[in-house]
Amino acid sequence: MIRYNNQGGSILSYVTTGGHIEVYFFFKGTAKDIIKNYQNFIGLPRLQPFWALGWHSSSYGYNTSGKIAENIMGYSNSDIPLEGVWLDIPYMDGFKDFTVDQKNFGNMKEITDNLIHKYNRRLIPIIDLGIIDGTEYAIEAQTKNALIWNTVLNETLKALVWANRTVFLDWFNDNSTSIWKKGI
Repeated sequence: MIRYNNQGGSILSYVTTGGHIEVYFFFKGTAKDIIKNYQNFIGLPRLQPFWALGWHSSSYGYNTSGKIAENIMGYSNSDIPLEGVWLDIPYMDGFKDFTVDQKNFGNMKEITDNLIHKYNRRLIPIIDLGIIDGTEYAIEAQTKNALIWNTVLNETLKALVWANRTVFLDWFNDNSTSIWKKGI
């Protein structure tokens, strides 16, 4: 929160739940100069890949790989272009990140090869940021002190997500990236 006083000064105050904070101020110059300095600092925006501008399909209702294949074939049979297919969390085994439900999605390699890659499409699996507590990745993150810390309760931040007790990686901790890469 920023509060201004009558003498032209101001006070910046903030509250955090832990972790690190980096603050940068850009004051000097006109609004245009400040924006230019800010863009030079963070970098200019990049264009998204061309395929991302096309038509995509997504549904929470894809509860088997057969439904995914049926949906993709519907686009092909109707001569509708399709660049990307998003898989929501039912593809996961028990909603656990970095897993695939082998019973309902066991033939995903075949679908990916024959209906996705063969036609230059993309398959984009949604991966939740929350990791189910007690899983291999959550245990590794706990061991490497790479989870968000709840300073009020003085313990790892936990929440119920999809009826599972979930923990969250602290992205300011370098170990989080290696854990995420391992899962991917």
